[in-house]
Amino acid sequence: MKRFNQKYLKRIVDILEIIYEHSGCEAYLVGGAVRDFILDNFTSDFDVILPKKAFGVLNSRYFKNNFKIINQNSYLKFIKMCDKKSNLTIEFSAFRVEIYSNKNKYFKIPYFTNEVSKDRKRRDFTINSLCLNRFGKVLHCENDIKDLEIGIVRFVGEPYRRICEDKSRILRAIRFKLKYNFKWDKGTYDAVKENIDFIFDISRQKRREEFKKLLELRQDNTFKILNELGALKNMEALNLFDADSFIKKSKKTHNYIFYLAGLMITCEMSDSFLELVGINNSEKKKIHSIINLWKDWHENEFIVILKILKKYDLDFLEDFYFMCVDLNVIKKNSNSFIKIDKLREILHNIKEEMIPNSIRHLKISGLDLKECGIYEGPQVGEVLDELFLFVLEGGVNERDILIQKAKDLRQEER
Repeated sequence: MKRFNQKYLKRIVDILEIIYEHSGCEAYLVGGAVRDFILDNFTSDFDVILPKKAFGVLNSRYFKNNFKIINQNSYLKFIKMCDKKSNLTIEFSAFRVEIYSNKNKYFKIPYFTNEVSKDRKRRDFTINSLCLNRFGKVLHCENDIKDLEIGIVRFVGEPYRRICEDKSRILRAIRFKLKYNFKWDKGTYDAVKENIDFIFDISRQKRREEFKKLLELRQDNTFKILNELGALKNMEALNLFDADSFIKKSKKTHNYIFYLAGLMITCEMSDSFLELVGINNSEKKKIHSIINLWKDWHENEFIVILKILKKYDLDFLEDFYFMCVDLNVIKKNSNSFIKIDKLREILHNIKEEMIPNSIRHLKISGLDLKECGIYEGPQVGEVLDELFLFVLEGGVNERDILIQKAKDLRQEER
């Protein structure tokens, strides 16, 4: 795991000092960055909080000259900015208390304050409620730092209420447990397990976002923990060992959609898994296409390569290759090794422009075929496919050779 970048911390402390010089108010680094600073883990998650009365300092000449606004919300007193000096993205927000109305569903109403202690109480977990001031000192309550030191995931406040306020906290709790290999606080564990069905009350988009973060941790006990908490109870029988084995051994598959396809192939999962992790219909269709390509690939790898290059692009083919490599590490099919080597060779040759990456880059066109009187009409497309396959399989991409190949194909038909 990459370590915390101390240069980033120095720059943040400088910014906190500048806010103090311009406003006379203390600002703080808060949340995940402080947690990862203490654990010496890399982070790109920088949140700075400051009193509402000091928020205007972010419109000062210094910030206008040295920062670029990415987005902002004046209602929530929130500004996301990029620091031109360090290229850090920093989220600035005013101290606030969040009041929830639970009529039918929880609705968050921000109430701004000038007290940092009140802001810290709205944080989800004790390990995320730590603050760092302009002197580089960490401010904390006794339990907060203790939980981080001994490795405990614990809600700030009453667990059930915190879950009802924001049901995505269930998945965040699981993610922090997996990411840092922490233990559960009993109250937190009980609340997460008893209310695990709330996962489906989370919007599909948010569920997808949280599961993506969770699954991409690639922790080899992910499905074991999800199953223990009851998140998989509505799914068909699942081989947890195979699922966690793929997560642990899949080193090459970086595209998330291919990663999910690889999981489904490994464990023979149904669409109930995709529903759980918040995948939309368009993504489901793409995942099923990948699975079908994988099945066809074992019959004729060149036909699959042709299909991919016709319908998708070179990036898709490369992601498919990485997925095949990871699947073969688990399934250990000796015949697949040969096919993977051939796919790697074709990818290399396309990147080096030794072979074309699409039919339109063949040294022959449908017009050439018609002019030579070889083919015309609908057959032209089929012949061009055959000529592209010929080149993928090692044939030379030269006009005269391709015309001769087309003639040979016509002769074979007769």
